[in-house]
Amino acid sequence: MKKFIQYFLKDQKRRYAVLFALTLLTGFLEGTGFLLLLPLLSLSVVGANASQGFLSKITDYLSSTLGLQSLERILVIYVILILAIGWVKYIQSILIQKLRFDAEHRLRTSLFESFLRAEYAHLTSQR
Repeated sequence: MKKFIQYFLKDQKRRYAVLFALTLLTGFLEGTGFLLLLPLLSLSVVGANASQGFLSKITDYLSSTLGLQSLERILVIYVILILAIGWVKYIQSILIQKLRFDAEHRLRTSLFESFLRAEYAHLTSQR
């Protein structure tokens, strides 16, 4: 298993590190988007007793810290966040495809080289 992992990491360590960083960035952005839903929902509730509870404290903190008092501002930030998540996932999928293609190319090349170096006298005697 160790040789298998080393074979795929050969000459690709930087790409795998970038892929890992993009995965962490995607998780952070999605978590931020989920957290941004709290002020959005608190602004959409009109007339309810929203000034009690743990979620209202989080919402008040986010609103005062980030300046998210208006629905328009929250929606604009949320749309920008969703676009950023889509862009990061697009770059991530391109990088994954490049890694797959390179690994497949190396495996095919190795297989063809093995066939070319094979001793066919030994193979014909195996019949």
